[in-house]
Amino acid sequence: MYTIIQKKEIFMIKNDDLLDLVMKKHGLTSDYQLAKLMDVSRQLISSYRKGTAISDYSCLKIADLLNDDPLHIIAMVRAERANKPGEVEAWNKIVKKFKTSGQYILCKIANVIRSHNNCVIFA
Repeated sequence: MYTIIQKKEIFMIKNDDLLDLVMKKHGLTSDYQLAKLMDVSRQLISSYRKGTAISDYSCLKIADLLNDDPLHIIAMVRAERANKPGEVEAWNKIVKKFKTSGQYILCKIANVIRSHNNCVIFA
């Protein structure tokens, strides 16, 4: 198990990292396989990877695939795309509520994004 310390108390996830997390958990090797698993087009996955905001519906599918609370995934994705500091803080308040119950997903995210600058990971 890993303990994650957020340097700035910002809990968000980039699209690529979230999609890679689903791929890793399900042993997928291509975006085509991911698209089939999520029942969306490969073009939509490509669009998400290029920075298009992940839809709430896709967040619901991702949450199901990761066995996580949908609100937790939606809040992390929305915090990532929020433009105003107040917006980021509001979404982060929701994500913080999952800090204990969502420890599993945060640990899995940390495994995918070990080199991410905002996280320090201890084994």
